[in-house]
Amino acid sequence: MEKIAIIGGGWAGLTSAILLSEKNEVHLFESSANLGGRARSFRQKNEILDNGSHLLFFGYKFTFKIFKKIYLNFNDLYPITISQLLALHNKKKLINKKNNFFLAINFFLSRNYSSREKLSLTKFIFLLAFENMQKFNMSAYDFLVRKNISEKSIEKIFQIICIAIFNTNLKNVDARSYIFVLKKIIFVVSPVFFVPKIDLSSLFPNKAAKVILKNKGNIYLKKMIVGINEHSNKFNLKSYTDFFAFSTS
Repeated sequence: MEKIAIIGGGWAGLTSAILLSEKNEVHLFESSANLGGRARSFRQKNEILDNGSHLLFFGYKFTFKIFKKIYLNFNDLYPITISQLLALHNKKKLINKKNNFFLAINFFLSRNYSSREKLSLTKFIFLLAFENMQKFNMSAYDFLVRKNISEKSIEKIFQIICIAIFNTNLKNVDARSYIFVLKKIIFVVSPVFFVPKIDLSSLFPNKAAKVILKNKGNIYLKKMIVGINEHSNKFNLKSYTDFFAFSTS
């Protein structure tokens, strides 16, 4: 059994602590008073507000494996289809099914796109299956422009997907990562996103902490690590008030 220090109590730090605490002595240090990092809840007056992404992509397979480890109730997640996300056309006509067949129907029924745009996007999607992701060393935006996708389609479809998945715009995402995600969405049976029904802290950080403590791990809040020194096969972690020693042997 190793003695392991994890600095940072965001979702990545908590995930590491969950896995490592199964067979090791884990000590997790978080500088703030709450766990969750950039995706957590906070109280403002009488309201609980979320800070962070509100969409979970079904393609995050590892994330959902971790959710099972913290005994997440999947009824706390509300599924939405890609058609709903993109608001392809009037909601009264929306065929709200998870299957890609219905996604295609919704797209072709849409009055938001011209026949030329529909044919262009259909050709793009067909050829996407054969794209070699490794050869595109450019932004996702430049990739779509190179494929002659209209600015309207970029803004109304591809930009929305990018923000939902990467939490940033197309110009900040490399084409290879974006193509990988598009293939996950388009060439699977059920392209679905999930929106939490509960606040983010209740969804993951609080449940993760319970599992870590159950595994006899340790969580230190309001402990900002300001220095790390190596001495005699030991790492000394220094906060403003304490020292913590971790042997490397």
